[in-house]
Amino acid sequence: MRAVGGNLNQIARALNASRAAEGSDLTGAIDDARAIAITVAAELASMTKRAGAARRGEAA
Repeated sequence: MRAVGGNLNQIARALNASRAAEGSDLTGAIDDARAIAITVAAELASMTKRAGAARRGEAA
């Protein structure tokens, strides 16, 4: 996740400095960030379900 953030920051710096970024760099960084966000969201949803079940005494 840190590497993706670093890549996004490098692209943002380049764009802010009026340098052109490669389309493939943008696409790759966005795809990586999306994949991480989906993975984190799925894990949080799973953790939330488990915690709710544990509070209700349904945990195995």
